[in-house]
Amino acid sequence: MKTSPNPAQPRPSATSVEPCRALILAALFALFREMTPASVWAGDTATPGERPVFARVDVETDIVNLGIPVYAHLVDAEDHPYVLTIDTPTHLVALKRPYRVIDVDASGQRYFLARDRSHGIISRQALATLPVLHDDGRRLILRHEPGLDTRLSSLGFDLKLVGQAPMVVRALPRERVLESVTPLPAVRDMIGKVTAGRLRSYMTRLSGVTPATVGGLPYRILTRNTASGLPIQKASQYVQEQLKTFGLNVSYQNWSRYGYSGRNVIGEIRGSRTPNQIVLVTAHLDDMPAKGNAPGADDNASGCAAALVAAEIMKRFQFDRTVRFVFFTGEEQGLFGSEAYAARIANQDIIGVFNMDMIAFNTAASRPVLRLHLRPSGNPGHGDDAVLANRFADVVKTYGLSSSIVPVITADGENASDHASFWDQGFAALLAIEDDYNDFNPHYHTLQDTQSQLDMPYFTAFAKASLGTAAHLAGNPSELPARPDFVVNSISLVPSSPFQGSHFTAKVVVKNRGTAAGDAGLLDVWMNRATAAACSTAGNQRQAVGELAPGASKTLIFENLPAGTPGARTFRAFVDSVCATPEGVETNNQGILPYTVR
Repeated sequence: MKTSPNPAQPRPSATSVEPCRALILAALFALFREMTPASVWAGDTATPGERPVFARVDVETDIVNLGIPVYAHLVDAEDHPYVLTIDTPTHLVALKRPYRVIDVDASGQRYFLARDRSHGIISRQALATLPVLHDDGRRLILRHEPGLDTRLSSLGFDLKLVGQAPMVVRALPRERVLESVTPLPAVRDMIGKVTAGRLRSYMTRLSGVTPATVGGLPYRILTRNTASGLPIQKASQYVQEQLKTFGLNVSYQNWSRYGYSGRNVIGEIRGSRTPNQIVLVTAHLDDMPAKGNAPGADDNASGCAAALVAAEIMKRFQFDRTVRFVFFTGEEQGLFGSEAYAARIANQDIIGVFNMDMIAFNTAASRPVLRLHLRPSGNPGHGDDAVLANRFADVVKTYGLSSSIVPVITADGENASDHASFWDQGFAALLAIEDDYNDFNPHYHTLQDTQSQLDMPYFTAFAKASLGTAAHLAGNPSELPARPDFVVNSISLVPSSPFQGSHFTAKVVVKNRGTAAGDAGLLDVWMNRATAAACSTAGNQRQAVGELAPGASKTLIFENLPAGTPGARTFRAFVDSVCATPEGVETNNQGILPYTVR
């Protein structure tokens, strides 16, 4: 496995303060204070009232014993590692390390780290209008202000907001070092179930190519922008309903940050032996542009589709550890959703975080490189991240994927995606992404980020390796006993909006999504039932379904259903309504279709 040397495509980096000039700088601070209004500097720099500054401190070794709060650990375009801190000038001088003051008053401030993904097409004129505090050749650092996130994202920047709290700088306990990869039939079976068709099915619905079924009705998801209102609500509901159909334990997490609000979607497969140890598989659901349609096929319907396919397949297996799939919103505004979630689970036993963001673009006939971004080598958590990255590389080799994807491990502290929120809490995490150094998607954050631009074989191999990595991290996979799994696949009404006092016909398609044949029992239907029905609750009408083989479907017709009085209605169908047949998933037997009686 090759470690990337961080190819240099830099803008000129700012000059650091040399150690020998530290005392001179202290004198300059004093002189500056004499010439500056009291509102800028409060009290003498040696007193407790000294105001903190935002600074870059150059480091070459382990950052544990720096003695300063660390808000980010990065590598610039010239391969120089450094940290960002908020501290007093007196303390910085005492460090006797090269540093540069980025903002002379950091009191109550937060800062954007903005990674340029525009392939150098941002005009000098546009850059000149940005309130840039520092440029390290790979990213800009800017003070947070309202509306700046939308402006930066629209120009082609990835964003991370820092400054509220320092990072937790630690290494995980040695006893949690994970097992090495040896070929397992169960993992090979799971990997074999990942297909381009499966991935495409989710991607087309998430990117608005085909309507998704949300709440029983077709809905075309034309944008997933965090601030889009109904569209992002529908997108998160679609993901939640899919995870619930798979049989996962599903929940939402609401969050609010800096004028934005949203919800994350969480689905869990509980571990059988050590359920308190948790593997996170994550992807951000939201997208750009901020206005109008935003297909976001690569960014990041690709990561979401891979996570959905992994959840669907892995639910048929049991693992020692718990596997939790988390879909974030607010990523494009500064990692707001993942920041809220990582803070919520800060005291849980997180084995590792595998974050997928943009995993489907590869230029035709180019080398199929992907990158695994880790913390820099001087960070005590680097070794924990490397364990995750090496597991991915081992999966690629072990399961015959080396001809389709080439992992490159890059220890640059890249924090422009949701994995960075978990680094902030001291957890092992990595960013799995296409080759964002040399072959990044040129349609990033544009209307042209569509499925037609993507490399499906590359995407499929990437998704296979991601699932395999999650399975090995979860430990000891074994397939659950073969059982049927009956679901209501679709409901349609003729007419779709019947008139009061009339009658209508309902067509209900049920399917066995399980791994064994079984008797699907009775199908009960209600013309208007908003709440879920308990087992053995009689519907307005019922029919026998009979035996269904794995993958088989059956269509049942209910005629002469009375429409009743005008108003909104919820048609409900419940297959195996007596709950007589043991199933692989017992919570996904009901389906609904909202409709209106005119």
